[in-house]
Amino acid sequence: MNKIIVFCPNLVGDTVMATPALRALRRGFPEATILGVIRPQVAPTLDGTEWLDDLIPFDHASSDRSTRTLAVSRRLRAERAELAVLLPNSFRSALVAWSAGIARRIGYARGGRGILLTDRMTVPRDDGERLPVPIVDYYLAIVRRLGCPVDSVRTELATTPDDEVAADRVWESLGLGEGLPVVCFNTGGAFGPAKNWPREHFVTLARRLVDEAGVRVLIVCGPAERATAKAIAAAARDPRVTSLADFDVGIGLTKACIKRSDLLITTDSGPRHFAAAFGVAVITLFGPTHIAWTRTYHPLAVHLFHPVPCGPCQKPICPLGHQRCMTELSPDAVFRAATRMLPRRRAAFVPADLEEPESVARAIRATHPDVVIHAAGRTPPGEPGLFYRANTLTTLHMLDALRAADAPVRLVLAGSAAELGPVAETDLPVAEDHPCRPADAYGMSKWLSTCAGLSTGPPLEVVVARVFNPIGPGQPLNQAFGRFAARLNDRRAGPLSLVVGDLDARRDFVDVRDATRALVVLAEGGRGGRIYNVGTGMSHQVGDGLAHLIRRSGRMVEVRVDPGLTTNLGPRDSRADIRRIVAETGWCPRIAWEQTLDDLWDEAARRVGATRPLPLTA
Repeated sequence: MNKIIVFCPNLVGDTVMATPALRALRRGFPEATILGVIRPQVAPTLDGTEWLDDLIPFDHASSDRSTRTLAVSRRLRAERAELAVLLPNSFRSALVAWSAGIARRIGYARGGRGILLTDRMTVPRDDGERLPVPIVDYYLAIVRRLGCPVDSVRTELATTPDDEVAADRVWESLGLGEGLPVVCFNTGGAFGPAKNWPREHFVTLARRLVDEAGVRVLIVCGPAERATAKAIAAAARDPRVTSLADFDVGIGLTKACIKRSDLLITTDSGPRHFAAAFGVAVITLFGPTHIAWTRTYHPLAVHLFHPVPCGPCQKPICPLGHQRCMTELSPDAVFRAATRMLPRRRAAFVPADLEEPESVARAIRATHPDVVIHAAGRTPPGEPGLFYRANTLTTLHMLDALRAADAPVRLVLAGSAAELGPVAETDLPVAEDHPCRPADAYGMSKWLSTCAGLSTGPPLEVVVARVFNPIGPGQPLNQAFGRFAARLNDRRAGPLSLVVGDLDARRDFVDVRDATRALVVLAEGGRGGRIYNVGTGMSHQVGDGLAHLIRRSGRMVEVRVDPGLTTNLGPRDSRADIRRIVAETGWCPRIAWEQTLDDLWDEAARRVGATRPLPLTA
């Protein structure tokens, strides 16, 4: 393949979410010339990156005839490319690729354009309805079809030296380099006014952040948002609240300012994705748009929204005229989220033996908690008695101690999918109200804990997080992937033999960091007396995960399946229905399966001192 044309997305945010696909395409075709067709106003998003050799501006409505449809089609025909990769869903992009005579054209068959494509991708559906697939994954599916290796779902951007110089001038002019954290506000978006958070809410939040959190606030903006940014800064009446309104604003300056900030608070618009690409903490204020479509797998992202019966409507203008999804999302809620993400005080540790009732009671009396997250317990393997002592009795002791305190407390119990027992394929993904039929002592011990918690009344408020299969960095050796990673990191040279159990079983593996975040989210916003599934809604085969770790190890590995290590008690497949927790709290998983395995591997390698993959041996 000598030359490839990539039709880039039409929006800034979508372009950022396309960067994992662009990175994979470059890795898959390292020697090819790759040209990007992109809207001129979006092109600065990719400035400083190196995946595309050149950009071809395309805007069919432009006053510049050289960027219109006919001129771009002629330009592409002259390039004599062999492949066109169509990331946007537009009919026009497919028509241009077809009219340019590009022999192979790959993209999603939508909007009647399938006839113009040679490689037609289908949109994921469930019973005829489109599934909310994150755009990152949506684009990656295209390059995967081309055989390109996907190294990560992480989005990535760069700044240019000119961008950084412009940001230096802002920092110096506004006095932002004084050692205080900088919180950026992004107030607008191209989607429509339905996404806008009220101006007075931004003013209230800015005042609280500078007064109570001791930060500086910088309101970023594009040309269209200058007036809003200037008005918010003026209404705050505090020199610690400033804006870019008086600077030469553009995408490059916005990228550089967000890159050097400590936190971005933003509506669901393009600059939101700059934070993920630069590893900056971000709080996104959602209203009419669906969170799942634009998931970025960013571990430092928090999504806030106020649930309303009419949403998310996906409309640019509120069809009912009230915009309650945004107006009723309070500055207090955003302030609380912001203070959690800014530097905080050190934690204090209070020792307690959870198997001793009086020890638990002393700890509760000493701390006077408002919220308790009970995630302690024992996982298999083990004798049945161990599970009942470590899981059921400790929960009973916690409930007794909290009742004795006679104060309003919210208790979040970390449950387990093992409470369900085997679930029929026809019942997947399994909802919270599915009958529980635990198949082993571990599942029974967790189910009894759940029953005890939900049977407790005021002043306690109990929420159960039914966590499916947690996996990630620090996984203990008594669990499959922790054991796999440790064995593969054995630094002794030579081939390795692994004896394993059932590799065909499928599980809903949820990253432990996502699961932990779910516990916190439920502590803040879950409804008492309810169970919430915590998973991803997808299942992966155990054998696929092992194969990924083997590839990371770089070793020759003989894998032998021992039927004696396989239990028939567990389900063949397990998938959580996570619609309840998403709808009621806004939580959704962010860390992809492949990223989880990579982080698990890296942590295991550090633990044994093997910081580099072992050499391939024969």
